[in-house]
Amino acid sequence: MGSFLSQETGRDMFSGLPVELLGYIISLLLPSDVANLRLMSKYFALLGRQGLFNDRLTLRIYRDDMLRLRGISECPWLAACIQEIEIFVADTDLYRFHEYNREVPEDILAELKNAWTSACMNGSGVFCHEILFATAFSSFTNVKSVVMTSTKFPFEYLARGDCLRPTWRYMVERDRDRDYSRRELNNFLYDRRTARFPSFVLSARAYLPPLTKLIFDPFPIEALVQTDLVSMKEGMKTTVLKEMIMLCRPLGHLHITFDGSYCGKHHDGPSIGRMIADFLGSLQHVRILELAFPLGRFTAPGYIEKIFGVSLPCLQIFRLERIRAPPDILLSFLLRHKATIKELRLSSTALLFSKPSELKDFMTLLRDSLRLEKFEMFDWDPKEEMLWVEERCQDPGEMSRGLEKYAKSEGPWPHGAGLSLAGARSL
Repeated sequence: MGSFLSQETGRDMFSGLPVELLGYIISLLLPSDVANLRLMSKYFALLGRQGLFNDRLTLRIYRDDMLRLRGISECPWLAACIQEIEIFVADTDLYRFHEYNREVPEDILAELKNAWTSACMNGSGVFCHEILFATAFSSFTNVKSVVMTSTKFPFEYLARGDCLRPTWRYMVERDRDRDYSRRELNNFLYDRRTARFPSFVLSARAYLPPLTKLIFDPFPIEALVQTDLVSMKEGMKTTVLKEMIMLCRPLGHLHITFDGSYCGKHHDGPSIGRMIADFLGSLQHVRILELAFPLGRFTAPGYIEKIFGVSLPCLQIFRLERIRAPPDILLSFLLRHKATIKELRLSSTALLFSKPSELKDFMTLLRDSLRLEKFEMFDWDPKEEMLWVEERCQDPGEMSRGLEKYAKSEGPWPHGAGLSLAGARSL
């Protein structure tokens, strides 16, 4: 240890190096080596806790991070500093790059292809395995938040990540618009990706501490309907729905995008609606709820009515995307929560209007019945760039600003709003 101290002053020599350089050194070390930093340098040890993780542990299939997860769990000092776990669950066939040869720059597409191809690893079959999760999760005693995503940009660590991000966003958006029944996806890889969600839910419910924030982007309906499972701690027969209810019951913030169709296989709308309504109705502590649905997949009235028939006593911020709910059904839900709701964010495809004048009627009832501190109709302007929930640009567009002022009784009805909605971008 003495070799890391200045012989003249006894000062820790690491403390004189730039933080960025030390953070890069730490990112190259094994978890066991990072744990040993305390034996070499107090300054370096403190940076090791902050610089390597920034309170977040990211798991990617193409870095064989299950071994890294296990290594960190075996170092209680490291595991204790993790407050958020982020898991990229997509498999390598999720975006079929050859479909975009004529739509994006060739060099950027080639670079994305190379980065994505590197995801093919021999260990991908055990990624998110429930036994590996269960073994590791009990050590993460301070985790408060989990993100599971297959749409967020996964290559932030690349030198040209910022250049590749817009193309990735474009591909994600186009993939959402395509008809799943027409795509020749790899059934095996899709089913393996879907299986990762029950593995996580079972393990997290049993071994992680109570969570306050959870993001599923997306959560496959194929996972939600699974039954005949066995709970990890109790060894009792259970279902994904039961485990989800117990996992999410203490949440204060939930973002969930339901993905409901694959290769032409559609699930019965009303029955799924009952399941989702039971799930949402259990969120008695949620303050922030962000919901998104596959556009056109579940439009049966019975499905929508059941979902918006729930009561959430603590709801303050509500965000809704891509369900095309009848205005009267959504309005009934909002009025039920008028005593608590403060912020409302709707996509242009959250509501289904039969004529332009219905938008003004809906907004007028909102203005007269609720006391909103913030209102936003996002993905409104055709030129507005849409990004993932944590990365989207903040400018809501001129029409959205006009609607917000109207909803808050701070301005007149924006001219042409109803007609603009008919041409709004569908996501």
